[in-house]
Amino acid sequence: MACVERDAHVPRLSALVVSVVVPTYNEAGSLPLLVARLAKAMNGRDWELVVVDDGSPDGTADVAESLSAAHPVRVVRRPGKAGLASAVLAGLPDWRPRRATSSS
Repeated sequence: MACVERDAHVPRLSALVVSVVVPTYNEAGSLPLLVARLAKAMNGRDWELVVVDDGSPDGTADVAESLSAAHPVRVVRRPGKAGLASAVLAGLPDWRPRRATSSS
């Protein structure tokens, strides 16, 4: 088996933040399960969920806000229903970019 040296400038996966941007409309009932599954899948890694809500009448944004008390969830509220693609684009400036530092 070949020995591969690790480049000191390449961050370890544990140093990265996983940001998930989710466009929503009337997903109040789905968000708690999504957050629970995401937290389990991240298994202690640094992560966040950016919920972009298109003016859901079912309280999706409020549910997301309540989930932020216990989880790294942020909410982008958009008035009206502007569509999936624009919702994803609206969430991109709100993700939490962090320069990863290499660790040995």
